[in-house]
Amino acid sequence: MSERVVVKPGATVAVGERPYRIHQILDLETVLAQDPQSGETLRLKVADLQPVRLRAEIPLLTDAVELAQVPDGAWAIARQRFAAIRPLLALSQCTRAQAAECARLGGVHTATIYRWLKRYQHSGQLAALIPWQHNGGRGHSRLSHIPPNLVVTP
Repeated sequence: MSERVVVKPGATVAVGERPYRIHQILDLETVLAQDPQSGETLRLKVADLQPVRLRAEIPLLTDAVELAQVPDGAWAIARQRFAAIRPLLALSQCTRAQAAECARLGGVHTATIYRWLKRYQHSGQLAALIPWQHNGGRGHSRLSHIPPNLVVTP
């Protein structure tokens, strides 16, 4: 079964490995789309459009955690994040100034708004905005239990 492609203004699609943002639907077979890297606007055939693959560096919380186990505080943070990006979701295209204003109102950096927006648009679920729990990090063990017979060599 093939994956569905959302064909509407503002949607991100791919042709091959290259992403495009749909600007306008010209007819049933053609869309006008912009290459976000070059800024070039092209006519693309709807038959050639594919869904954009999410890169591996953006993990989905719903894959790793049972949502019923998420604490109420984490859901409250997710709702605050959603409130911060909500004005941008209704737009077909988001300008940097609009994102910066949402960031200012939310008390976060503009790049954070873009990350939240990308996570939410990919999944379409509030759960995508739940804060991640980091395990380990610099100076912390990433092992939940260190076996007593473990031999560590330099």
